Formats: sequence, structure tokens, C-alpha cells
Amino acid sequence: MGLMTHQELAHVTAVLENPGLGEESPTTLTLLRACLEHRYRHDVGIGEAAGTAVAGNFEIELGEV
Repeated sequence: MGLMTHQELAHVTAVLENPGLGEESPTTLTLLRACLEHRYRHDVGIGEAAGTAVAGNFEIELGEV
């Protein structure tokens, strides 16, 4: 999970919408989603840096706009 990015969070969220998941998958994916949402709760990316901010309190990355 330490190497996962905002894109993986988006992918996990999309997969959770699949009604064909087995019994255990939604529980595991929901836990993973909660962890990633907690990790990225204060990250902000602007311009080209959008989606590149990493774990940390109130991390802000600025790129070319």
C-alpha cells in the first residue's frame, strides 16, 4: 500500500462498484479504500503535479499550470 498512488485509489473505488465481486473482495477493497483515503486526505496537487503528492500531513505539490 505504501507505493500506491491516487490513481490506485480511483481504481479501487471503480472496482468496488462492480456487482460481481465475491463475498470477501468488497470487505478487503473497502478497507484498502479507507486506508488510501486516509493517506491522501490532505494532499493537493496543482497543474502537472496533480496526483503526485505523497503521504504526509498537508502535502502540497506545485507543477506548471
